Amino acid sequence: RDGGRGSEVRRMRLARAAEIICAGGASRQCRALHSLAPQGDAIRDEDVRCVAQFLREGGGRVLAISGAGCSTESGIPDYRSPQGSYAKGHKPMMHQEYVESLAARKRYWLRNSQGARYFKRAAPGLAHRALAALLDSGGLHALVTQNVDGLDIRAGSSPDRVLELHGNLREVHCLSCGATRSRAEFISDFEARNESVLQALLPPEPAPVDASLKGSEQAARGVKQLRPDGDAEVAATRERFDELVSHVNLPTCAVCEHGTLMPRITFFGGSLDPQLRDRATQLVGEASRVLVLGSSCHVYSVFRLVRAAHARSAPIGIVNIGPTRADPFANWRLSMQCGPLLDRAVSYLSASEARL
Repeated sequence: RDGGRGSEVRRMRLARAAEIICAGGASRQCRALHSLAPQGDAIRDEDVRCVAQFLREGGGRVLAISGAGCSTESGIPDYRSPQGSYAKGHKPMMHQEYVESLAARKRYWLRNSQGARYFKRAAPGLAHRALAALLDSGGLHALVTQNVDGLDIRAGSSPDRVLELHGNLREVHCLSCGATRSRAEFISDFEARNESVLQALLPPEPAPVDASLKGSEQAARGVKQLRPDGDAEVAATRERFDELVSHVNLPTCAVCEHGTLMPRITFFGGSLDPQLRDRATQLVGEASRVLVLGSSCHVYSVFRLVRAAHARSAPIGIVNIGPTRADPFANWRLSMQCGPLLDRAVSYLSASEARL
């Protein structure tokens, strides 16, 4: 107990952090997509204290690394869980395939235009709001996220404090001249150019309802499964889909008038943006400790960050349902949902500061 201004600032920030999370309560009630997160272990008081103490002892220099397990709670599927995209036979679009094949790009955007209908309904969950609160209160120094859904920024995290390591779904960029435009504008352009194709592919979308993408409601919209990268599996037969693909008219770059437009995300088989890669490495070097949330750390781009933190003898905590590639480096791992655990940890920290 120091009674000084620094302590008072911490108390005020943590109180605000709890308010940020509570302010998202309404979105939890009206969220259009149900959670896809596995159940995980029950959260005990000692688990909450473990995370809270880990954050407190970080001295404001804790780096969080988040993965799909934070966004499954918002209804966005992951790749590697037992209920994930891979388990359902999904093969993601490869970088080289997208770049080299016009037919592949047409198939991608015809599916993606439908997946966009559902992605825009996903609301930030408890994990995203808790991370925003911790960044705002100084409990976290920065966040590196594998997710491309933008939910951390929508939850209120400052873009200056969030590094979207694998890019984002907000923009597309030209592979020839580098010009960018919003993905929403691209989708609108795509829909205008392909109105008859889309009408043949799908019935009109009914009014939004609070229902998961399952069963008859999902099939009625012509979408069988969402995919983690904003893609979707449509209900049309393969023959019908291929026939429609041949009629797709793709928008091209409005600046150079011929360039191929690509989502600003790292496709499988592609390379990280060097600036993002180097900034992530720098953040690990600045961190006193690393908290991994909802990531199996299977992909090397994230695994190398945890390994680098371990090489510096930085403490590492992991919250993930199921084993991770980084388990040998971890001081501890909890197998439970990230959102409820972080929510309680923020409340615990706030209450602890209030008692000082």
